[in-house]
Formats: sequence, C-alpha cells, structure tokens
Amino acid sequence: MTDGEPVAKRIAAFAIAMTVILGGGLVALESSWAAADHLVLTTSASAVTVTSGAAFTTQPVVTLAEAGGTTDGASTATAYASVSGSATLIGTPSVSAVAGVATFSGLGVVGTVGSTYTITFYSGTLDVVTQTVTIAAAGTASKLAIITEAGGAVSGAALTTQPVVEIRDSGGNKVTSSTASVAAIASLGATEIGTTVVSAVAGVATFTILGLTGTTGSTYTLTFTSGSLVVASQSITMVGAASALAVTTAPAGFTSGSAFTTQPAVSVVDSSGTRVTTHSALVTATVSTGASLVGTTTATSVAGLATFTNLGITGTVGTAYTVTFAATGLTSATASVTPAVGSVSKLGVVTDASASLSGAVFATQPKVAVRDAAGNTTIASTATITASVSVGGTLSGTVSVAAVSGVASFTNLAVTG
Repeated sequence: MTDGEPVAKRIAAFAIAMTVILGGGLVALESSWAAADHLVLTTSASAVTVTSGAAFTTQPVVTLAEAGGTTDGASTATAYASVSGSATLIGTPSVSAVAGVATFSGLGVVGTVGSTYTITFYSGTLDVVTQTVTIAAAGTASKLAIITEAGGAVSGAALTTQPVVEIRDSGGNKVTSSTASVAAIASLGATEIGTTVVSAVAGVATFTILGLTGTTGSTYTLTFTSGSLVVASQSITMVGAASALAVTTAPAGFTSGSAFTTQPAVSVVDSSGTRVTTHSALVTATVSTGASLVGTTTATSVAGLATFTNLGITGTVGTAYTVTFAATGLTSATASVTPAVGSVSKLGVVTDASASLSGAVFATQPKVAVRDAAGNTTIASTATITASVSVGGTLSGTVSVAAVSGVASFTNLAVTG
C-alpha cells in the first residue's frame, strides 16, 4: 500500500466481515479479493528444445496479482502474449483468466534458429511480465527457396549455372533433416532435359545436369516443387550461341586527347540480341580516319560484358568519328563520337608576320592560337602570348598580347636587326 491510497482499497485488500448474533456466537465470515495491479509468470514457456513453429512442450501460465502478491481470485481478465523482433507466435495468443490465473495452450514461436526472442505477457494497464526463448531447431518443412538461380540457358544444353534449392520451415530455417525430392518444371514453350528430380541432402537439393530446350530470346519460368511444400520459381531467358557484339553503354564526354567521361561497355550477344554470359572475348576498339584513340584500346568480356576503363579519342572538334568494336568470330559493333576541345597543350601560328625592313612595323602582323593536343583552338582561353626574337635582333612594339577566343593578335610588332 502507498500513502494516500483510498481507504476503500486498503479495506478491499482483504476485508473480513463478521456478523455476530446475541450471545456472541459467530454466524458468518466472508472474504473479498483485492484488485490486481501486475502479472506474475507462474510457469515459463519452455521445452527441451524450442522448435520453430512448434508449440512449447510446457505452456506458460500467468497470474493476475495484487500489490502484495496475492492472486486476484475474482479476475477473469484477458491476458495476452506478444513476441519481439521478426518472430511470430502460433497458437492462441490470448486467454481469459480463471480465478485470476491465465493458462495458455498451443503457444509457440516461429523464428530463426539460433536467435533469442522476448515474449511479453500483458493485460490492460497491469504491469507486464516477460521471458526469453531461443530457437534451437528448425520446424516442419513448409516451403522451398532458391539459393542459387539457374543461369546460362542455351537451348538443348545443360545450364551453365545449375540451380540449388533449399527446403525450409515456415520461419525460413533450413530443415537439415529433409531428404525430400525436388522437381524442376519449365513453363509452356520450354522442355526440361537432363536430371529434373533431385533428392535433398541435409535439406539442400543440388541439380547437376539440368537443361532446357526452347526458343532463343524467349523468357521462361522455371518452377521447383516438392510435394505440398510452397513452390519456388525464377525467370530464365534462353540464349543462343555468341554471334555479335552490341554497344551496351555508348562512350560519352568526347574531349579531344582525354579519356571518355563515360567509358564504353560492349556485350557479347546471340542472334536475338540476348547477352551470352558464358562467352569470353577480347574486344578491340579502333577509330575512323582522321582521329586516334588514347588509353587502353582492348577489354576482355566478363560474363559476356567487356567494359573499357580509360579509352579516349584525339580528333578535330566538331567532326564525327566512328569507333568500331571487334572480336574474333563475332560481328562488330560501332558508336559515333564527336570530340570537343581538349586541354591546352600547345601554340600554333595562325598568321605569319610578313617580311619587313629593319625597325619597320610588320605589314602583316602575326596571330597565334592556343591549341589542344589535336590542334584544336581552345576558344575559351585568354592566355597571354609573348613574342621574342633570336640573338642579333631586337623586338619593338607590344610584345605580349592576351588571347581573345583562343587567338592572340599582335598589332605593332617590329624587328630591328
């Protein structure tokens, strides 16, 4: 009891009413229960081995008790159970108390083997009570799961990547005790070949020579079944023999003399344009006349895809060039590129100074351009260009001029010599 608690509640904690008749004889004695304010876990949920999806071998019992610990024998309140994390409960998670005692039945937890979860028991505003359980074993097999998808489907041949299927309980745990048979079934339009039914070992069915026949370029559904277990399925596209290259990612960022900012990627494809992931090819890049390539011009395909790393082009700004990608035995692929001005690299005389008398201003003044490595004028440049003369001569006039749109135009230059 706490200070200030209503007198009525104190009396209700355990009231004894006595009725006395004349002569002092005891006629009756009555008792009433206090109102519960917390729960007590009288019997914990337990089992020798807590199995995911199975009812606890010992079911939990919860008592509704008053502050002093006495059971509220008059209570028929409903007690509830909940579980933490991603786990779920099975059975009946709520039960009405009988004389202040709530006994659960069929309660269990679906969760991950090796994980510990907290079960919380509650009822209205009463203080809750908790306990933990650890899942030690998988439950009954209920579904299939693909852990390695089939791949490399060439019509009439075994899959290059064979599927692996796991047998699991409702909590997603591998049922290591299962030796069930798993069958592979292809959707309409395709036919399974090879060994289509495999028995699980320690809950895992590993296919070895499964294959399909079907139409190149078509996508089919491959479904795995085992009795009444929930099936697992995947999509798979039928590919043919490697026959050509295709530009998957076109080169971009065409600055003359530099690597493309977006590097090209080239796929090895069959006649339907489907990438052949099993084919390895050395892909070589070349460029049309008037330009040259920079960086590494070859790349080897991995899973049917060749990705270049530092390829670039040197060429005339504004001119379109064709980059060709080729590999032995395969039809080539092309991409069009038009380079932009590259980094400043050199100077170039646009207009020569004319011949002149000693000390006289050149009748034709020189013009000098700021250029990239490919000879393109860098029109954004405002660099200052300075003229000098060899030994024996003397320059006069304005010898340093700032470029305008990449070109420095001298105006009064002369040589005395």
